Amino acid sequence: FPAGQLQPIPPPDRPFHTIGMDHLGPFKATSDGKKHILMAIDYLTKYVEAVAVTDTSTALVAEFVKDHINFRHGGTTRIISDQGTAFSSHLMEEKVHEWRTDHVFATAEHPQTSGLVERVNRTMTLALAAYVNVEHDDWDRHLPAAVFAINTARQSTTEISPFQLVYGRLP
Repeated sequence: FPAGQLQPIPPPDRPFHTIGMDHLGPFKATSDGKKHILMAIDYLTKYVEAVAVTDTSTALVAEFVKDHINFRHGGTTRIISDQGTAFSSHLMEEKVHEWRTDHVFATAEHPQTSGLVERVNRTMTLALAAYVNVEHDDWDRHLPAAVFAINTARQSTTEISPFQLVYGRLP
C-alpha cells in the first residue's frame, strides 16, 4: 500500500493474537486512589481483561500487558490502541519491541479500527453503573463482577460467550 493509505488489519487466527487496549475514565477516585480502568479486548473471542489503575501511565500499561496478557494468555502478536501518551511513549515502543509485538494505532479518520474497544467501553460503563454505590466511589470493587458479566454474556457475532471460547466450558 502507498504511504498514507489505510491497510486492513488481518483477522486473528488464535485467541489473544490481536488485542485492543484503552483507558476508561477518569471516574470518581476510589478509596485506593483508582481513577481509571485499563482494558484489553481480544479481537477473536471478545474476552476482556481489565484492572482499576491510579493513572494512565505507560508503566502501568506495560505491567498490565505483562501480567494479564503475556503471563495469563501466552502473549499477543498485535496491540491496537489509540495514540494516547501511555500507548505512544518511547517506553511503550521499547516494550512492544521486547514482546515482539506489532503495535497499530487507531486514528480518528478510521474509527472502525477501535470500534470493538469503544463498544466494550460502553458496555463496561453500563455494567459498572448497575453495581456502584450512590457516591460512585466503589466502582473498583465491582470491576471483577462487571468483567465476568461481560465475559460470560453470549456474543451476537460468535453466538457463544467469550468465556466459553477461551476456556472451552461454561463458567
